[in-house]
Amino acid sequence: MTVLSWEELKIGCFPHTVNIATQKVITAVGLQYKNRAPIANPPPTPGDGDGDNLDLSARNPLALVRAEIRGIRASGKRREEFRAVVDEGNKRGWWIVNEQPVQLKNRELILDVATRWDSTYQMDARALELRPVCLILSQKCYL
Repeated sequence: MTVLSWEELKIGCFPHTVNIATQKVITAVGLQYKNRAPIANPPPTPGDGDGDNLDLSARNPLALVRAEIRGIRASGKRREEFRAVVDEGNKRGWWIVNEQPVQLKNRELILDVATRWDSTYQMDARALELRPVCLILSQKCYL
């Protein structure tokens, strides 16, 4: 009969292990974009105001999504404008899926949390769902 030591019997918490693995992949993707050559004229991105985010955001899709969400969630006026664009698009039939107009639910954009492994997925899924609204709102802000 084989006797195992306590070190060999150690089993990690599965959700914690998944969180660590996911964060490492997200970090690796970010580093891949960070190590690319600088972009000559990065597009302006809404953010928290520090200029260091602009160049990284222009190259890293996750950083760009986070900056867009932070920009929209930064003030009540921007949130109201976001809701107004959703309502206007619903009234005018702007939102098209499979060549059919659809009604978007009036939802908020959500920001990911580093300690929740699925929050990045949830953030990206919601941003993708509401991408047309973000594009219209961005055009309004930069015109």
